[in-house]
Amino acid sequence: MKIKDIRPTTVAVSLEASLRHAEGAHWGRFIHTTVEVETDEGVVELGEMGGGELAENVFSAVDAMTPKFPF
Repeated sequence: MKIKDIRPTTVAVSLEASLRHAEGAHWGRFIHTTVEVETDEGVVELGEMGGGELAENVFSAVDAMTPKFPF
């Protein structure tokens, strides 16, 4: 089984109140990135990570890896 594609998607969810957590708070919106990994056998797995500036790093990493497919 080999990785065929990686698709990151960043979403912003509006918040009525602040969302607080150990590293701070989200004010007005919550940004998150989902990552789909698809194999040559049709298996699709999902992962997730925080958004914001981290999301830009995900897209940069995917762009850097894409020419190397399939693994």
